[in-house]
Amino acid sequence: MGLVVNNTRDDWSDGHNLVPVIAFVDQQGHRVEFSPHVRGTGMNLERGLEVQVVYEDGKPHTARVNMRKYMMGSAM
Repeated sequence: MGLVVNNTRDDWSDGHNLVPVIAFVDQQGHRVEFSPHVRGTGMNLERGLEVQVVYEDGKPHTARVNMRKYMMGSAM
């Protein structure tokens, strides 16, 4: 599981959209922070929200939020 620790302004949209920053601990015990690549209106998440994080085994840098709006957006 990951935790939304912050929301930052998206520079690509002139700062109008918020982008969540998610932190989790990988299988090696290292803290990892990332922001989803899928961005846009309505893509922010409330700070403090727990979200399911998925990533390739041993590759925490590939992390994604396991929510439909984030998984579908990357395929479009």
